[in-house]
Amino acid sequence: MLGCEDGTLLSRYEKRRRLPPLETALACEEIFGIPVGELFAGVRQTVGKDIEKRRLELRERLQAKTSQASGALVTAHKLRWLNDRERPLVANQSSTTA
Repeated sequence: MLGCEDGTLLSRYEKRRRLPPLETALACEEIFGIPVGELFAGVRQTVGKDIEKRRLELRERLQAKTSQASGALVTAHKLRWLNDRERPLVANQSSTTA
C-alpha cells in the first residue's frame, strides 16, 4: 500500500533506522488512521524540544533588544506572538514524556 518495491525499506522505517519521506509518512497516517505526530512521536518530541529552546532564545534576544519607537512596537508584537505559543499548538500533543 505504500508503494515500496520490497519490504527492506519498510523494515527500516519500522525499526526506526530511517525516517520515511513526508509522502510516505502521510500515507502511513492514512493507512493506519494515526496522526503522523503519533506515529513518529520520538521525532516530534525532539523537534518540539529544539523549537522550544530556539523560542526561548529568541524571546531573550528580543527582550534584550533596545529599539526606536517603531521597532519597539514590532518587538512587542513578536514577544506577544512567542508568549502565545508557550502552550502546545497540536491538539494531540502531550506535555508529558513517556
